[in-house]
This record gives sequence, C-alpha cells and structure tokens, in this order.
Amino acid sequence: MGDLLASYTALSPSSSRSDVSKVLTLIINALPWTVDDTTRVKLIEVLLSDLKSRGPDSRLTSQDAAKALLAVKTLGKKPEGAEQLATPAGLSTLLTLSVDLKDDVEASSEALRCIANTMLLIDKSRKIFTVKEVNGGEICVKSLIECTHPDQMFVLARILFFATVSASPFVISLVEDEHEGQNISEVIGSKLDLMLKCEPQTSMSDSSSQVMGDFWSSKLNGFISPLLRVYHGLPSAKPTPLASPLTNVIHCLITIPVNESVLDDWFGTDESPVPDAVERTRDLIDECFALYFPGTKSPDDTSVRDHASSLHPDDDLDDILSPLVILMTRLCLGDASTRQRILDWMVPPDLDRDSERPLDERPTFLGRCLRLMGSVYHRRLKDAVGEMLYAMCGQDAGLLCNKVGYGHVAGFLFEKGVMSAPDTGGSADEKGKGKEPDGEGESMDNEEMSFANPETRQINPITGTYVPDRKSNPADDMSEEEKEREMEKLFVLFDRLEKTGSLPPEQNPVRKAIQKSMQN
Repeated sequence: MGDLLASYTALSPSSSRSDVSKVLTLIINALPWTVDDTTRVKLIEVLLSDLKSRGPDSRLTSQDAAKALLAVKTLGKKPEGAEQLATPAGLSTLLTLSVDLKDDVEASSEALRCIANTMLLIDKSRKIFTVKEVNGGEICVKSLIECTHPDQMFVLARILFFATVSASPFVISLVEDEHEGQNISEVIGSKLDLMLKCEPQTSMSDSSSQVMGDFWSSKLNGFISPLLRVYHGLPSAKPTPLASPLTNVIHCLITIPVNESVLDDWFGTDESPVPDAVERTRDLIDECFALYFPGTKSPDDTSVRDHASSLHPDDDLDDILSPLVILMTRLCLGDASTRQRILDWMVPPDLDRDSERPLDERPTFLGRCLRLMGSVYHRRLKDAVGEMLYAMCGQDAGLLCNKVGYGHVAGFLFEKGVMSAPDTGGSADEKGKGKEPDGEGESMDNEEMSFANPETRQINPITGTYVPDRKSNPADDMSEEEKEREMEKLFVLFDRLEKTGSLPPEQNPVRKAIQKSMQN
C-alpha cells in the first residue's frame, strides 16, 4: 500500500496538524496485510527520522509524537517492521525519545512499548539492547527509578525482563551494582510499595467475589436433566475413556451448582427419577484412574507418564482428569448422601487395614488417590484429588485422617492450615468410624506408636492401617544392622519433612531425641 508512504512524504513542515493527524491515523488503522514490507520499513525509517528532528522544520512536532510513535508501534508489530527497529540505531532512537518526552507520559510510554514489542519479536534485539553502544539496560533502570506512572513502570519492567532472559554481562551488573545508591531489589521494592498505595478508582462489585456456579440462573435448570442423560448415555471411548463429546459434557456439569435449589434436578425424585450421576462419575473415575495409573505403580513412574503421553500427545493428563475429579468433589460438597456413598465406596467399613499391605500400595482407587497425594509431576491433579478426599469426609480433617491416615494427607492439610495431626476422633456423628467397634474408646499416642493386643486392633493414625500385634513386632526378627538401616531411613524422612515445611521442627521426633540426650 504505497499510497500511505506517498501520503506521509507529501506532508511538509507547513502542513496543518489536522492533515498530519489524518495521515498518521490512516497508518495506524491500516490492516497489516495491506502494507507491503518495503513500505513498512520505509515508513518506520521516515517516522523515526522526523521524530528525531521534530520541530518547526520537520513534518512532526512534539504534539504529534505520541500518535507518530503509535504508528511506529503498529508498523513494528510484524517481524519485518520489528527488524527495522531491532538495530542499535533504532533502539537508541526509541530510548532517546522515551527520555526526551518523559513529560508527555503517553508519548514516552509509546516509545517504550515499541522497544518491548521489538524485544518480544526479535531475539537478537535483547542482546543489542544491552550493548555499550545502546546502553539500554542502564537507561531503563534509571527511568524506572524516576518513574511514578503505573503504565510506564509496567513497560519498563517488561523491557528489563526481556533484557535478562539470556545470560549477559548486564545481568551481573544489574544485580551486583548500585543504581543511584540502590540495588535493583530496592528499586523494585520501592515501586511495588508505590503500586500498593494506589487506590482503585472503581469499587469492587458484589459479583467480583463470586466463583463459577454462583452465576447460575434458575432459568437454566431445564438443561440439567438433558445433560445428565447425555452424560449417562455416552459410552466410554476407546482407547481412552475421556474424549469429546463426553469431556464437553463434564465441563458443562462442573459449572452447575449442586445445592438445595437444584438437588431434585441432579438426583431426581421418586416421581421423576434421573440417571444416577454419582454412580456414573464413580465408575468413570475408577476406570480412568485404573487406565492411567495401572496396578500399584507410582503416578510419577516414567512408564506411567510415557503411557499417558502416548494416549494424549497434545494434552496434559492433569487437564484431562481434573475436571472429572472436580465434578466428584462438587457432588460430595453439595449432598450429604453422596458424601456417604463415596466414602463407603472408597473406604468401606470392612476395609482390610492389614499393616502388611499399606493403603497407598494397593491396586484400588483409594490406593491410586493416596499415591497421587505424593506426586511431583501431577500437581494440579494432586490438589484436585486432595479436595475430593476432603469433601468426601465433609471437610473434616479429623475424619479424613481417621479414614486414610494423617501421613498420606499431611502435605495437603498443611496447605489447608492444619499444621499437625488433628484429633482423629471425628465429628459427633462420626466418632468411632475410624476404628473397629471392639476398639472403641481406646486411644493411641500420636508421637509414640504402641502395639495393640489381639483384642483391640487399634488403627495407626499415621498410616491408616492396623497397629501391628505386639507379638508380631517386625523389629524382633531384625538384626542390629537392619535396625540401623531402618533408623537411617526414618532420619532422612523426618529431615525431608522438616525441610519441606510439612513437619514443624518442634514436632520432629529425631530433633526431640537429640535435645533430650543433650539435656541428660
């Protein structure tokens, strides 16, 4: 579109400001594909030249600077235009303009945005920006120190981010040198303090605190039953159970609240039954977990992750499974009978709690969930599973520990603000459910595990399994060397828990033992 270049070059120092503004507006509003590369490069070159010489003898004055720089930024949004700016001369010109026009916040900010866009599009410009010839890093730090406008602070910080993406001498000088008597941490800290002092210009509306589901309208209740019929009627896909359109239905369902006003729509009535959403979700989540986390393998096992990648090369497993887990969580949170159904399914009253078969080493849905609670590679899915277990127990930390053992959910509860093992007695209507009936009333010290006699069968509050019988204490059959090795493992485990914050130092039994021996 050569007429843009012709229109601009036809302007003269005597042209009216309105004519100049009209031509600049044409350049700004021109569609990207209507400007050929040659015209784009030439326009940027001429605009920068006129901006440098702005005044009565130039096409542009200081009043035109903001709009002219916006035109440069628009032309530089394509790599061909950005290449013209990604030179020592181009970057130096833009830096000079940003400093010279600092009293015109709009113009100065546009010059900085031109630099930021160029550094985003053209990798080499990031190194050119920090070379001595341009000295962009130091100029930006100085500008950041003097800056008080939030928009300019943001753009300057963005430019410095691009300048420090790759290793360079500037990174070292930025961190080690002082800038007008301040190190870079103090500069950033002072700007953060300034930003925090800014009061919002508009008041927060009531809807800003609402979450997904709170925006639901009763006028949409008619969609619930058809969605549940589709959810229940769609067969599981092969080779993976979760595929479109089933995943689309799940995403729709998790946006619908589960509360008193829509319980009949979710769970039906005797007169108007609906497909069992709880059973469908339970079966589907069990099938999915068995597929992606087979047997007793750790979710972080390389073979497990490779298998998931082969099934979903373009998707993350957390993105695939988390919505289904969230749906189960919402069902548990919204309905007490659903909570009890899921609790009885995952942790049945007659659950085999043999200490020889730890709960997290079993090829069951509960075992897979507990193994996920220690996952490193599935952070979002781990958090979602933790919330599901918590909801299943009525958001009662004591009941959760009673059912699965504090050790399996310690990290999750720590994030919830539960710093140590809670009382595992459960709530008033749940007391005793964590123990066998004939052991009711028995208690166990959480810090010093004792062995139960055959009549009581206490449950270890840490592991969730039976406390081994005193007569069958495995330590009795161990040699001294084996005992020492096991002790070393415990030392390492407690040290790791303390370093990660999962175990407060004052509750570390190893530290307690050392302090006690020193006192004696």
